[in-house]
Amino acid sequence: MPIPLGVLAVAGAGAAGGGNSFDLLQTTLITSNTASVNFSSINTLASGYKHLELRATMRNNTSFVLEDLKIQFNGVTGSSYNFHYLNGNGSAVNTGVASSIPNDVIQIRNIAGNTAGSNQFGAMTLSLLDFGSTNKTKTIRAMSGLLVTGSENFSQVELTSGFLNSTNAITSMLLFPASGSFVSGSRFSLYGIK
Repeated sequence: MPIPLGVLAVAGAGAAGGGNSFDLLQTTLITSNTASVNFSSINTLASGYKHLELRATMRNNTSFVLEDLKIQFNGVTGSSYNFHYLNGNGSAVNTGVASSIPNDVIQIRNIAGNTAGSNQFGAMTLSLLDFGSTNKTKTIRAMSGLLVTGSENFSQVELTSGFLNSTNAITSMLLFPASGSFVSGSRFSLYGIK
């Protein structure tokens, strides 16, 4: 049976995950305790790209099994962010919205804490859509997960969406744990999507 022309056109354009859909723009690898990671001059770094994707593996030095990641764009603080989440651990499901959490950031779970087993990291993929647009508020969607074995024996996956209530183009992205610091081995890679 012949393949429909529309399918070939999409596949040839790289929109179906093939080709050069994603280009690595910058990676930050943590080698010692670090309070935050900042991707600056995004407008220059990602010139020519429509969307951004951040891929991260994270661990920090708090005495918890997991910690939250906080994100701020363009140095904006105050009540400029909203987000909601859905997470589950195999036996329970939780939901929440920013109205019950200080919304001076977008917050995402699943940084592995210090009580997670040795060499265990949380993982996250975050998409920032139309980051350069000046006529839309900025929207993110993220999926994160953490699987901890040993005495803690904990697992969780979370879906998060949120936005910055601003139409300014995104020029910087600051990432920091709710407490403590990122530890060696944490990695943050920013990709451009055309």
